[in-house]
Amino acid sequence: MNKTISRKEQVLILILVVALLATVYYQFLYKSVEQAKVQYDTSDLQVELTTQMQIAANIQQMEAEIEANKENKTGEVSTYDNLKQEINELNDIFGDAANFSFSFDQATATDDAVRRVITGSFTATSYQDARTRLQSLHDGLYRCLITDLAMSPTSLNGNEGDAKNLNDSPVAVSFTVTFYETLYQATTTEGLVIENSSSSDSQSLTDELAESKEAAENTGNEY
Repeated sequence: MNKTISRKEQVLILILVVALLATVYYQFLYKSVEQAKVQYDTSDLQVELTTQMQIAANIQQMEAEIEANKENKTGEVSTYDNLKQEINELNDIFGDAANFSFSFDQATATDDAVRRVITGSFTATSYQDARTRLQSLHDGLYRCLITDLAMSPTSLNGNEGDAKNLNDSPVAVSFTVTFYETLYQATTTEGLVIENSSSSDSQSLTDELAESKEAAENTGNEY
């Protein structure tokens, strides 16, 4: 005997079919489309890539200019110890920049040449501001070489930036500057170590300078 499906049962079956179709649509179509949109939405990645390419291009340009100017000797090679004057010059150039800081390695001498390596960082208002400050350091009073240059988008309060144009946005800059001095007519060896020209061993220069001065005085030559 055939059973007749009531109107109420027909409505329930229709609701179940619709719910089933909705579940299938959500699981296998809607979610797949949304996942694909996330996977292929590269707009943020493109912005980040453009920013990083601009940073790299600006650094390469600045490094190329520094390299090209290596042979254009600027600044004097001062007698050791010129640290106070070098600090004053750094303060003059970077003192009004945000978040500036410097760390100083121990001065090292090979023969009569002294190298003083300083690691610095600061926040510039733009790429052009950073370039101007570093150019002022390169062309400053004292002979130096700038290396290990790096920069990244930032904000003036030191937080990570979202800059799309480094020419108009703050940048965090880090670099190394090596100041060159000489032992000629030096009157102090405090804080100085020497690297033997034939080895990496270090030793105090006090005795060597004293012997050189005594030898010069004994022969009537000015030290």
